[in-house]
Formats: sequence, C-alpha cells, structure tokens
Amino acid sequence: MSPLEIAGLTAFIIILLVGLLAVALGLPGAAVIFLAGLGYAAVTRFENLGWKTLLILFLLAVAAEGMEFLATVAKVFRPSLSRKGFLAALAGSTLGIYALAPLLLGPGVLIGLFGGALSGLFLVEAARQGRLKAPFRAGPASLLGGMALSMVRGSLAMIMISLTLINVYS
Repeated sequence: MSPLEIAGLTAFIIILLVGLLAVALGLPGAAVIFLAGLGYAAVTRFENLGWKTLLILFLLAVAAEGMEFLATVAKVFRPSLSRKGFLAALAGSTLGIYALAPLLLGPGVLIGLFGGALSGLFLVEAARQGRLKAPFRAGPASLLGGMALSMVRGSLAMIMISLTLINVYS
C-alpha cells in the first residue's frame, strides 16, 4: 500500500470510530458509519464493499436511527448532551480503550470506546439527576430504558463497523 492509501484507510477507520462515539452520545452515528462505508466504496470503485454489504449497512443504520426516533416519540429518557457529559464520555471511552484493547484487541477497542463513553455519560447524568428535586427526576425505569436503547444502538453500530472492516480487509 502506498502512504496515501494508508492515510486514507486510517482516516476511514477514525471516521467509523467517531460514528460509534456519536451513537453513544445520542447523535446519528449509524448514519455516519453508513456514509463512511458508502464513501469508501465509491473511492475504491466498490471493490471491497459491494452493493449487498452497503444494503445491509443501510438497513442496520435505518434500524438504529428508527429506534432513536421511536424512543423520542415514546418519550424514553435520553441524557442531554452537555459539556460535562461530553468530556465524561471522552474520558470514559479513553479508559475503556486502554482497559479492553490489550485483552480483546480489535473488538476491545470497539467495546471499550462505546462502553466507556456510555458509562461516562450516564454517570454524569445520574449525578445531575441526583441534584434535581424529586418531581423533576427521571425514574430508574426510564434511565434504564434510555441506557438499554443506547446499548442496542451501539451494538448495531459495532456490527456495522465489524461488517465494514471485515469486507475491507478481506
């Protein structure tokens, strides 16, 4: 591989990881992952990522973002993205990567990035909820529902990234 190809592949993988972090923060990261895969396929003339793989990525992205929409309609609690929450998510993802990458290698990076970010974000949200007066707090079931939704969306995003990277490196 030429240095330009290596740089492009590195940027592509970083975009995939940013998409996973965006899912943890409640942003449309699945769409970012799909668009990154589509862009990579277009640049490589669909050699590694064919239309079948892109269709699967599209369906997974629609499922992940559709769940977010349905949760918003059903008024499932979602933590608000604040500066403290963002910094806690970054710190948690960094700690998660450092803890799990040596043990699990590639999957450890994905699990550590997402799990650490989600943990940091929900710790900050739990602290914020503790400072609110009782009528304004979200209930435990609502908090767990929001966390479960984030975990399902994150799992779909990790499947998307794994599928993309398996096809790129095969």
